[in-house]
Amino acid sequence: MLLQSKCDTCGDLSFIFPDQIEAIKKNDNLKLHKYCKDKLKVGDDWFCIKCDASHKDGSKCKIYTEIPSDKAGKLIKIRERETNLKNMGFIL
Repeated sequence: MLLQSKCDTCGDLSFIFPDQIEAIKKNDNLKLHKYCKDKLKVGDDWFCIKCDASHKDGSKCKIYTEIPSDKAGKLIKIRERETNLKNMGFIL
C-alpha cells in the first residue's frame, strides 16, 4: 500500500512508502513516530517534514489519498532502484 500526504500549510504532496512507515515505527525519537499507527488510512493525521524544516507548523498535514496498486507498484520499484544505487555510492 502506498499513501500520499498533503500539507494544508505549504501544499506539499509527499509519498509515504511502506518501508518508511516500518522504519518510523522502530524509532520513537522521530516526530513522525506518533503518526504511525498500526493501520494508516486516508484522512489520518500526518506530519509535514518540509514545513518542519522551514520552522513552520508541520502538524497540519493529512493522508490525502491511497495510490492505486498498479501505479504504487511502479513507484515502489523505482524507489527501490534509487535506494540500491545510492547504497552502491552513486549520487543521484
